[in-house]
Amino acid sequence: MKTGASVIICLFLMLNITSKRVFCQEFKIKSDINTSSITNSNQQTPFWIWANQMGQIPQSSKFIQTGEINLELTNQFKNQNTIFVAGRAFGLKGEESHFEFTELFAGIKLGKIVAQLGSRADQLIQSGLSSSNGNLLNSRNARPYPSISLASDGFIQVGKRDFFVSGKWEEAILFDERIIDKPRLHHKNIFFRVGEVKKFQLEFGIDHYVFWGGTSAVSGPQPDGFTDYLRAILAMKGGAQHNLGDQKNVSGNSLGQYFFIFRKDYEKVKAEVRIVHPFEDKSGMVMFNTIDNLYSLYLTFKENKFLQHTLFELIYTKNQSGDDIQDGVYIHTNGRDNYLTHSFYNSGFTYFGNVMGSPLFYPVNYNSEGISTGVINNRIVAFHVGADGYLSDALMWKLFLTNSLNYGTHWHAFDQSRKQFSALAEFNYMLKRIPVYFKGSFAIDYGSNLNSGIEKLSGGARLTVGWYLL
Repeated sequence: MKTGASVIICLFLMLNITSKRVFCQEFKIKSDINTSSITNSNQQTPFWIWANQMGQIPQSSKFIQTGEINLELTNQFKNQNTIFVAGRAFGLKGEESHFEFTELFAGIKLGKIVAQLGSRADQLIQSGLSSSNGNLLNSRNARPYPSISLASDGFIQVGKRDFFVSGKWEEAILFDERIIDKPRLHHKNIFFRVGEVKKFQLEFGIDHYVFWGGTSAVSGPQPDGFTDYLRAILAMKGGAQHNLGDQKNVSGNSLGQYFFIFRKDYEKVKAEVRIVHPFEDKSGMVMFNTIDNLYSLYLTFKENKFLQHTLFELIYTKNQSGDDIQDGVYIHTNGRDNYLTHSFYNSGFTYFGNVMGSPLFYPVNYNSEGISTGVINNRIVAFHVGADGYLSDALMWKLFLTNSLNYGTHWHAFDQSRKQFSALAEFNYMLKRIPVYFKGSFAIDYGSNLNSGIEKLSGGARLTVGWYLL
């Protein structure tokens, strides 16, 4: 705890000294201190209390007490360039106690380009109502991994017409316990935006991840030279020094998603339709798995204070380019994409035991040593509804309703589909005269997917009190 506090204080002093030397235009401090008590009807924490919490909340415990400090320091110069430092310190006491820096990062914005170093979660979109933050691969469900990145600051206009582009290039190393120790993780994306929301706006892009390098307990260090890096990021076949799977398919564990987003501004409502298409290999990239997508409709009501936002999501991932085995014989080589898993990078798309993608890809499997061996359920059909609004000027409400059918994987299907229903009702009250807030979250689960195939009803509550120190 003392070490964590020292880091925060040092970061603050460094940024403050720098701001005085360069005669900053504006220096801002934002902070939030909160504590929560979580109690559950049994040992299982309800899904919507632990999911999408950056891996901070344990999935099983009768009672949990947490404490959290968020601090963000921003220094904007006269030329609008900005430097920033931020951190999220989190402590937990329950059946197990621990302290961590969930987020800790620093960066600089020069014009429309942002360079950043550290661990930082993606910002919430769609008012935080999505089951997976509007995509399938980065949902804030797992702890943010440490990385270095270069990205655009939002969309950049190209030419004089309504055409914009944004992008990101990121390199990371995963430091949790994995089948392949300390693999590299490359991430890049590019998005294009055309048109105005008032008339009609189209946004489309591609988001790509790939695991490469690292050390295998069986075959030793994996190729990690510059040529190997190029093979990984370009989704090329592995060379002679790679394992046989990489030589036959592509180097590393490559996965990604396409985005197609449509927006229209009407008189009383803003509407956004989103289709996110996953791919694990070439069959997904050329859309043999056409039907597998996250489909969503997000509505913002301009004149309704009680109901401000509503989101409807359908997640379908059963196809996976088809089941390519019939009567024990391969009928083609395109199917069984097996989302978020890999035969060599066997811990899959997880970090510190949580799926980095949608939390609906659950549960995660572990070996006898407690190390993740990927998800055992990636064929799902789920419907999710999220909504929020205000009951009064100071009292905000939020509701989640999620129903899913879960089928396991093509390789290891469940004996029968597992049904799961999860719900959350949340109320947030802000005091008027002092920046203190109270939040109550009440959640229930009913079904068999969260309980290894055994149907069960469970519930829990999270009560939070926090202070905004601006």
